[in-house]
Amino acid sequence: MKRPMVLPEIFHSLTELGAIGWDWTIATCGNGPLTRAVRSQLVDQQPIDNRLIELGKILVVDDGADVSTIEKLTGILKDAQTDTSLPVTIIANINDRSLLRAIENRCFEDGIHPRPMFVSEAKLIAEQTMLQHRLFQLAKWRNQARLNVVILGFGALGRSFLDEIMLDGIAAGLNKPSIEIITSNAEQAQAILRREMPEIGKSADVRVSSLVLEELGDPLRTPIAKAEEENPLTAIFALLDDPSQTLRAVAELCALQDLHGRGHAALFIGGAGAEMATRLIAPQRTSHNIAMQITKIDDLTSLPNVLATILIDRDTVAKRIHLAYEEQYLGKTRAGTSWDNLSETYRRANRRAASHLLQKLSALGVDMFGGRPFSGAVDPYTYDHLIMPLAKSSVEDESMRSLARLEHERWCADRRIDGWSFGEVRDDSRRLHPSLVSFDDPRLTADEIDKDVSQLRFLLGSVVKAQPGGATSWLSVGVVKCAGQPGIDANALCSRFALEPERSVILISPLLTLEELSAVASLMREFAASSRPMRLVVPEWFANNATLRDEAIEHDESLLALIADERSWIAPIGPQRFSASADWDEVTVTESQRQLLVEYVTARVDVLLAVQNQDLSV
Repeated sequence: MKRPMVLPEIFHSLTELGAIGWDWTIATCGNGPLTRAVRSQLVDQQPIDNRLIELGKILVVDDGADVSTIEKLTGILKDAQTDTSLPVTIIANINDRSLLRAIENRCFEDGIHPRPMFVSEAKLIAEQTMLQHRLFQLAKWRNQARLNVVILGFGALGRSFLDEIMLDGIAAGLNKPSIEIITSNAEQAQAILRREMPEIGKSADVRVSSLVLEELGDPLRTPIAKAEEENPLTAIFALLDDPSQTLRAVAELCALQDLHGRGHAALFIGGAGAEMATRLIAPQRTSHNIAMQITKIDDLTSLPNVLATILIDRDTVAKRIHLAYEEQYLGKTRAGTSWDNLSETYRRANRRAASHLLQKLSALGVDMFGGRPFSGAVDPYTYDHLIMPLAKSSVEDESMRSLARLEHERWCADRRIDGWSFGEVRDDSRRLHPSLVSFDDPRLTADEIDKDVSQLRFLLGSVVKAQPGGATSWLSVGVVKCAGQPGIDANALCSRFALEPERSVILISPLLTLEELSAVASLMREFAASSRPMRLVVPEWFANNATLRDEAIEHDESLLALIADERSWIAPIGPQRFSASADWDEVTVTESQRQLLVEYVTARVDVLLAVQNQDLSV
């Protein structure tokens, strides 16, 4: 495999590369985070990905500050003023959204080839984080009506995460997302939202509060208390630009959770000071509890291969989506052209459609767990038995109409994030579109709905691929003891498993009794012996279900082992507020609370295992 002979650096002109010679693959210009990440990944002269070599020479431009980067880029692109053909593929990092899109449009209009790719460090980090941590899954398993998220900070990173969180929260069974932005300059943030996203309120409930660090951890004054008034929080993102603010904010948030029982949500720490805050300020917590996990947001250096991510991987599914669209609309619409000739507006729309594909598959009972990025692949069994029958069907059944609704809501959010609003007549220059209405609005024509359905069939039939290790259709099994509960015995369950050996399994049990514990432990041993992929979800009403569990089970070693198993998720669904005093011991346990856990289980499973009065060995 080819190794780069050198990693040349230039200052402001392509002629410098000619003087150096062309015995290289990747060159850099500037000393910003993107160029530093590229150099650090190549510093040991590791073999370059063959896919990058096939693209030809690559020049990475990033000087840290946008103005400085643009200055260097201007000098480099002077060579394209008379000849629009460049000898290199240029990647430049521009974090200011308005500047980035203005430069994208100018290079598109100038017809420069190969067209420079402009990326935002903040956007890349947000995209990759949300691909790995699917918030809509956390909301689903915590029994939440919608994504409810707090974002601390509204710089480039905070604004980029706002986009991704909004789109992540458009999922089956969830209402439109609720997002609280807490920032030092609340008026400026509100002005940005009004100017750049005038109709964003139709796709998400977005509020802005002032950040006062002294009040953040105060249970009586923190804006987080207001954010969780109607719904428990799904996640909190600390994305501040000042490292001292990050350290103080993380300390206050953790104290708010641990001492006062408020703001129980997954905590993601990024931006300035994230490494220090995660390593020294945030307490150690298990990743099994999806309401209390703490995650450091990776920077560009942590991406396995940042250049391959930018130039290849992030567009793999997006290009497949566009190719399917092109086959139907070639020459008929502005987007009906090849990817190479496609404007950045439509490339961006295809990337967002690609990242949302897992939400659509999740609506069909197909999911991917384990933190792996989703590449548009599903396992062969799911592809043959679920995906292709839907793709080939000409019947618009309830499943397809629900997916069409989901796709329309995603498309509307995507347009609104880019600043579009409703208009009776489409006007691209003013960003007006007549289809920016709700799915049930009579102004959304039958032709538009048919177009959504048609695109979904294209997605399923042409974009989703069969591949071992892809997303899979899960068989969910409930294990819960309840008087009069219907269910099948263990032998019947094993027979069901034998009929569907390709499917993965989700066990759902609150583990309140020894019978439930015994059944779950036996099933997990069985799955381990057969190498069947599985996950255990344990819903909690109070912390550790401590006030609900039978006394005999509370200190059982097998319970502790199950809770600690890497395949287990703890999903708090009840009230999280508590006092730091001994009031915990005075909580009154009622049968209705147990019944709510039973209802949680039965609403999510394909099969119930009867655990009363039978041999539970599997």
